[in-house]
Amino acid sequence: MKQLLFLFILSISILGLNSCSKKDAKNNVAEEIAKTEVNVAAPVKLPDPSGTYSDSDGGLSFTFYSSGKFSSELLGETTFGTWTRIGNNIELTYDEGGFANAPSTATVKNGDGYIIFNGTRLSK
Repeated sequence: MKQLLFLFILSISILGLNSCSKKDAKNNVAEEIAKTEVNVAAPVKLPDPSGTYSDSDGGLSFTFYSSGKFSSELLGETTFGTWTRIGNNIELTYDEGGFANAPSTATVKNGDGYIIFNGTRLSK
């Protein structure tokens, strides 16, 4: 009888320890997942490109409209197109191939109050 009581107590203890170790394992897994999850920060507000930008000489200018359209002027020649934001850049697509001998697309870096087009800084 004593042996039976001893085995009963031993089996309950083993079940209790086994249950605790499973909970610890689940907690450890949950803690590891929490450590490796990426925090999603609030999105960074990028500057609105709307407005007119020109170089210091006045030979090159871009006007961005909130409708996603733009116009650009280079030494008196005006072209038109559409713009889209890709990260901190603005992707330009010219309606009719852009300026003479230029590609039909271009990328402009968008800053706060300025843009950079082909290495030239244009200010609002």
